[in-house]
Amino acid sequence: MTLLPGFEPGATEVRTWTLELRDPARLRPAGRPAVRPTLMRAGRIAPELARFFYLSVAQWHWVDRADWSDRQWLSWVDRPEYTLVSCWVDGVPAGYFELDQQGEEVELAYFGLMPAFIGQGLGGWLLTEALRAGWQLPGVTRVWVHTCTLDAPTALANYQARGMQVCGEEVSWRRLPSTQGQWLDDSRSPRVLGIDHLTLTVTNPERSASWYQAVLGPASRAQRQGVGWHRVRLTWGSGLVVGLTAFDDSTAGDRFDPRRIGMDHVGLRCSSGEEVYHWAEHLDALGVQHGPVEEVPYGWAVTARDPDDIPVEFFCLKDR
Repeated sequence: MTLLPGFEPGATEVRTWTLELRDPARLRPAGRPAVRPTLMRAGRIAPELARFFYLSVAQWHWVDRADWSDRQWLSWVDRPEYTLVSCWVDGVPAGYFELDQQGEEVELAYFGLMPAFIGQGLGGWLLTEALRAGWQLPGVTRVWVHTCTLDAPTALANYQARGMQVCGEEVSWRRLPSTQGQWLDDSRSPRVLGIDHLTLTVTNPERSASWYQAVLGPASRAQRQGVGWHRVRLTWGSGLVVGLTAFDDSTAGDRFDPRRIGMDHVGLRCSSGEEVYHWAEHLDALGVQHGPVEEVPYGWAVTARDPDDIPVEFFCLKDR
């Protein structure tokens, strides 16, 4: 990742925040996760361990140490100011944090989870333990951390939720590498792959289905119904999916009006059921209200509502 003097074509704007905790009483602990984590503090100089965790959780454009030599890793860990604590679940590494004491201040130098443990409520708990560990070091008056828009999408919200306050902010332009981490891409971050489907409220789903197939060509059909509604779902070979829903209590003769807020909901495509659960955690961290993650025979979904109360659904189809 290259730091640029200013904007250039293809560059990415990176916003970096410094957050601090100046009083351990201000720490807001997260609840204990459903899994049973175990913390282990490295009691020996182990540059291989630090490199392993760095490269294993480096899906967030962590590249500043990707090409470090053995000597550089040894220089980093072979200091009395350095602390590494790893987190394990069922004998498997789940995450870690590194502390770097600088006089009366402690930097949370690195903090992250293994991709398989993202979205399980472990991040807030591990951050709580990291901040507690920082305050347990001798003579500490401040614990601080850097995070940026290239970090995990929930990072800033997680730090603030634990009581850390923003004390600095800056903007830079960087040219990002095409890959992230040693083994991983960013497939574990909460993201959407595009519009998954469009569901419209109509007066007669069968009539509308015939029209859409006449215009767009033959499509496979599926029927769904619930209390007070029924739907025809059309799927074309291109991947386009359109749902056509009618409600029993719709106003007779009602027509679409572009001046009204409208449509049934927007479905955003996710790559896996795990990704849907990760979106639920991300929405929690942002303070965005949402429904529970629903697993139905054909997929997983979690739904939030925009300021106009339009449902936005994060969805993954099981057979995709």
